[in-house]
Amino acid sequence: MSLRQLQVMVCVLSTCLVSVLWAQPSFLMGPDPTWVVLSSPVQSPVAIAFEQEGNAFDVRVRVHKPQDDTSRVEIDLGLAAQSHVKLDQSKAQVHTSAEQLIYHFTVPVNQLISQESDWQKFAFGLAVTQVTTGARPVRSITRFHHQDNRAVFNAMSDNPAHWMPFDMQAYKTTLAQQSSLITVDFEQPIDGKASIVIQDADGLPVRNLVSGYDFNEGSQRVLWDGLSDKGELVTPGTYTWRGITHAGIKPQYMMRFANGDDNTWQSWGPNHSTFKEVTTNGKHIFLAANITEGGQSLVKLDLDGKFIQGYRHMHGLGIERSLIAADDTYLYVVQDGNTWGRRNEKGNWVYDQKVTLVRYDLQSSKPINYAKATGSVGHGSRYITVDTMKVGPGSNNPNWHDLNLVGTAMVGNRLYIATRLNSTIFIHNTQDGLQIDTLKLPGVGRLAATPDGRIIAIVNGNELVSIDANKNIKPLAKLNGIDPRNISVGPDGRIYISDNISHQVIILTSSGKVHRRLGNPGGEYKGKFDIQRMVHPHGMTIAPDGKLWVVEDRWNPKRVLAWDRNLSKVVIEKFGSPQYGGPGTGFDPKHHTHIIAGQCLWEVDPATRSSKLISIFQEKPGMIDGCIRTPLYFRHHRVNGRTFLIGSSKATFVCELLADGTLKDMAALSSTPMFAYACNWKPPQTYVDAYYKQFPELKPKDANAPLVGRGSPLNTRGKGGVLWVDRNGDGKTQGDEYSFYPQMPDVSVGYWGFAAKDLILHMFVKNDNQWEILKIKPNGFDSHGTPQYATLGDAIKQGTNPIQATMRGFQSAIVDSHERIVVNADPNMIGLNPDGSLLWQMANPWLGVHGSHKAPLPQVGVMQGNLYFLGAAKLDDNADLLMTNGNHGRFFMMTSDGLYVDEMFRDVRQSRVLDNYTIGGEPFGGYFGKADDDGKYYLHAGNFRLYEIQNVNTIKRMAGSIDVTVEKLNVATQRQLKVLEKQKQDKVATVTWLDKAPRIDGNSNDWSKEQINWDSSGQYPVAVKLGYDKDNLYVHAAVRNDDSPWVNGGKDWTNLFKTGDSLNIELALDPDAKAKRRTSAHGDIRLLIAPFEKKNIAVLYRYKSDSKQNAVEFASPWRSVIVDSVTELVDVQIGVKKQHNWYSIELAIPFKALGTDSPAGKVIKGDLGINYGDSVGEVTRLRSYWSNKATALVNDVPGEIMQHPDMWSNIRFEDRP
Repeated sequence: MSLRQLQVMVCVLSTCLVSVLWAQPSFLMGPDPTWVVLSSPVQSPVAIAFEQEGNAFDVRVRVHKPQDDTSRVEIDLGLAAQSHVKLDQSKAQVHTSAEQLIYHFTVPVNQLISQESDWQKFAFGLAVTQVTTGARPVRSITRFHHQDNRAVFNAMSDNPAHWMPFDMQAYKTTLAQQSSLITVDFEQPIDGKASIVIQDADGLPVRNLVSGYDFNEGSQRVLWDGLSDKGELVTPGTYTWRGITHAGIKPQYMMRFANGDDNTWQSWGPNHSTFKEVTTNGKHIFLAANITEGGQSLVKLDLDGKFIQGYRHMHGLGIERSLIAADDTYLYVVQDGNTWGRRNEKGNWVYDQKVTLVRYDLQSSKPINYAKATGSVGHGSRYITVDTMKVGPGSNNPNWHDLNLVGTAMVGNRLYIATRLNSTIFIHNTQDGLQIDTLKLPGVGRLAATPDGRIIAIVNGNELVSIDANKNIKPLAKLNGIDPRNISVGPDGRIYISDNISHQVIILTSSGKVHRRLGNPGGEYKGKFDIQRMVHPHGMTIAPDGKLWVVEDRWNPKRVLAWDRNLSKVVIEKFGSPQYGGPGTGFDPKHHTHIIAGQCLWEVDPATRSSKLISIFQEKPGMIDGCIRTPLYFRHHRVNGRTFLIGSSKATFVCELLADGTLKDMAALSSTPMFAYACNWKPPQTYVDAYYKQFPELKPKDANAPLVGRGSPLNTRGKGGVLWVDRNGDGKTQGDEYSFYPQMPDVSVGYWGFAAKDLILHMFVKNDNQWEILKIKPNGFDSHGTPQYATLGDAIKQGTNPIQATMRGFQSAIVDSHERIVVNADPNMIGLNPDGSLLWQMANPWLGVHGSHKAPLPQVGVMQGNLYFLGAAKLDDNADLLMTNGNHGRFFMMTSDGLYVDEMFRDVRQSRVLDNYTIGGEPFGGYFGKADDDGKYYLHAGNFRLYEIQNVNTIKRMAGSIDVTVEKLNVATQRQLKVLEKQKQDKVATVTWLDKAPRIDGNSNDWSKEQINWDSSGQYPVAVKLGYDKDNLYVHAAVRNDDSPWVNGGKDWTNLFKTGDSLNIELALDPDAKAKRRTSAHGDIRLLIAPFEKKNIAVLYRYKSDSKQNAVEFASPWRSVIVDSVTELVDVQIGVKKQHNWYSIELAIPFKALGTDSPAGKVIKGDLGINYGDSVGEVTRLRSYWSNKATALVNDVPGEIMQHPDMWSNIRFEDRP
């Protein structure tokens, strides 16, 4: 075959070949093909090898050597072709090693064949006998390569027809190919890992051959299949290779910082909000925030502030306010506001905004039903509807944008709930949740209970009244000069008011007179941290040990504190939790224990695992006039004794860290929509004015149309970039400090940012459909000390460098210490020289959050879901070390000159262990760098965890060359074609008719052998058998390699798909439904089977139903899904059998319960899936389905409950006999 023919063949098949490459590393040489292994994994090793040289035919049999002198081995060997011979060990030379015996037989070729074609008839048989000598000898026979269907412990057959044929020609061909393989030889200095990249004669990348694979110490040889990274056959010639070896890069957990003192895997508090409420039941402290996505928003602490447990807010209820009370049995949560994922409709929409009451068992944290509750949206008797108001343009309250719930207090078994709309206090019985009384109180606000059973209420904003058990109202005091945020009453009757003017706690006597003020006044501040200066104090409670607990409603930092019983000093502080993903970190390489978190500066001490707050960056948390809470991370850069912080996110920021510990904004660069997005679509008014001045045609003519927001003209694409520079040196924005350049409409810093290393700003601009690199270098500093940048237009006019590589869908980029730019792009991560020329590329499939949802299970050296670069740290004189965060919690390390190094942390889909080496999904935060003061590498990740990255010092470089010939390429192509023969066909599952129903006990002994099988990238195998009769569908599923089999700790039976192991059956029962639909239709169901509260439960999700009586809403911050009917099927029989790492489940599902008849002879669409949870059944880590392989999403409730009928396969019910 000519080279051209080879290239055409491989070009046609390249797509298939590349997909196979992902399945198994193509560089593995595999076992020595000389030896054919005959034994099974459970047998003593036996192998055979053949070699013909002239008229001599050599056969070698390799067996395990007996470990003592009381045993010997006997060999019986039969060879047959045109003729046959039978040999035993007496005819062999025996070669002995420490572990093996090799029996070497030589037979004249003419005793077997008379012509070369006779080798097509070749067959052999073998028997190995272990003989134990002594007074009572024992003979143990194992025979191999027989086809007479007799047991393996029988003696070897004397009949050559019973010996199994062997393809001698294929064997010889395989051996002949060994000398024509394209290989790379290298030395692995220590047990560890290696990476190898192949380049052409010009040094351009050809193939990333080996990426972070494990090798033992010693000489190594790896195979190159002759393909480039594109799957194309290379041309003959000389190629170079370079690579690295190392011992394996390891993260060593050190501590958590700025995130409480508790060693909990999840953050101890909320991420999307702050704690606002605190109460006590006389035994514990309870905290409440209104919303979180990860971490805890309802928390129980001990009296010393140690985290005990959290309680999960119920889906579908208000997320804008949560007020709490607690007794010895329950935590009561009253909620109000919009629900998660709700979007306002167009037109005169109306929405029922509810105030609801839920109770949680203090010990188990489960929501406890109310027998006579008024709840809806599928939660049935889970909650009480306290009050409802209609809001929206079509309601009687079209301009209402506030909350109805204003106060809660508990006296005995009475819960007082105050709402604003009707100025009413609703009184509910805590035992059954029902309303027992009401009280009209105009201007009602916050409530607190007194020791003698009265209620103290704030009315009209700053007045106090007392309400006794008979609902008598008595004026108490007027709070002049005080802006009350919350109220509490101590056991001595004193009244505590959190004041939003002085930011102090005002302590009143029981009669309402001011007794004292607590805390240093002043409120928001920046600079040196003052432990006794509260900022926006909110909820308060007096603990039984006399401490006053206060929660602060602020972000920089989030803080919960306790004053000692004498109210003289703060004795407990709990900081955090970080916002979602833990962004906004960084450390000073000159003082690596100085760490940034929560827009503050901290000093950490890994030895004591403690962190001390040093200073607060800004009065109002955030940059650009407080509109951007934090970048993803900061990189330090020093110039002339000054310290600059370079921030990276949807914009690039330049700030100066001043000597007093505050931060001064100096510059920002982004595209116009991304700048607004970085400000959560509410940028400074100075930007809004400058934007519409630059683009007057975009300003809405309708006076009621929004000027800001995601749906406003601020989100107009193709308007170029924006550069803000603090030209007057005040650290604030002015309208004339923004420069735009719409003449270059397509610009980008990426979704996750373009991380600069110094004061030189970078941006990608598109010129004539060609991406180019823009560098904006300051011309020194102006008189205010601000970097002197040109306007954006002038900077572009000064020139850009065209990028000489394909850069599609890029999400982030970083600049290394050699001025190289590395781009996190699709389909490849690319390294660019400063002039834009391509330096290297590395396969980067499944880019970003959404790309990761389609990714298979992890494979060594294959990056998945890369988000952005966490930083760059010098490795050697050639390159920096870079690290990326993958969306499934794996972090990847590579060099900036294009060598993959290693990965760290567990994939969230596989991890059964929640410890400090599991980061979790959507890790939108972190920072990686090298400390100058101790020379070590450090990582911030996992919501403010600190790691030392070890073994970087073991990285060694290596290089060499390879000669590639036409003959070698021919052999490579033939090997690849064999791999393609293993491609799978379309899926069809057969449901067999059963004359006799199986016993539902989890066993499979009364089932046939026919089954469907699947796994996740070669892991977690599942086998399912399907059967039916006139009444029932029967299912048997066997799940293997589950280290925590059949565990689901969910508290809510409607949500068990999120909390651990489950079996999921999806069926399309309506034959009239649109075949190619992408969303659920009538007749589409999911049946979920899971363990729940020491039993097994069957939950039926009917996605479209005429009745909405049992509807359930599943929500996340950005979307929600309502399943029309969610019910428990009590008629489903469930049998489960489990062992230490596997389980099997057997079902009898009545067709009647599914709402259908027995579908005999029909073909329907459907799917089967297994959800795998962590070891304790808290969260689902992996969804593995038979048909739909796009099930990697495990961080979004709506996405996990949604169906994808277009991804289902055929399920065929056999005809009924």
